[in-house]
Amino acid sequence: MTPRCEILYNQAGLRHKRCPSGAWNTLRNWSQELIDEAGDIIKAGDVAAELPGGRAKNYQGRRWALYTTWRPLKPVKRDPMAYVDYWTADEQDGVSFWRNPPGVHGTFESDVLLTKANPKHKWYWISDQTPDEVLLMKITDTESEKNGGDVAGGVHHCSFHLPGTEDEEVRESIETKFIAFW
Repeated sequence: MTPRCEILYNQAGLRHKRCPSGAWNTLRNWSQELIDEAGDIIKAGDVAAELPGGRAKNYQGRRWALYTTWRPLKPVKRDPMAYVDYWTADEQDGVSFWRNPPGVHGTFESDVLLTKANPKHKWYWISDQTPDEVLLMKITDTESEKNGGDVAGGVHHCSFHLPGTEDEEVRESIETKFIAFW
């Protein structure tokens, strides 16, 4: 089936240019297996962060990216997910929300980037999304951190109220997150 996307409106969004601190903290805290796999990445990121220009100018480690998949369990009639066009958002639109999820060494600080309204943003959504229409989204990518790079970072997304759907069944879905290493 060909994916169906519709423009929603230009109200809010964010273009992540940099990896949120939470993504880096996840590498060093989520699970021992992840820490073992990403040890060289963590070290390279720490070294780069201490140099003038930070990771954007100095990171020399392996590329890695965080992705999420989102799949509805039944056709979505109410509160669908919306996604901003990465290239229409500005970095300064982001606001960090800090949380403390559990990790292998206890809780750790992790930020999630929330968004401020910006009329430049273009939002899209999949109308009447079905369970066979699985969405894959990039959350962050070290390649997008590089100054002057043209690789998209993470896409902001949210659910939204669709007028006239108040009496429809609530959205039910499964979300998975994974990290890719190059």
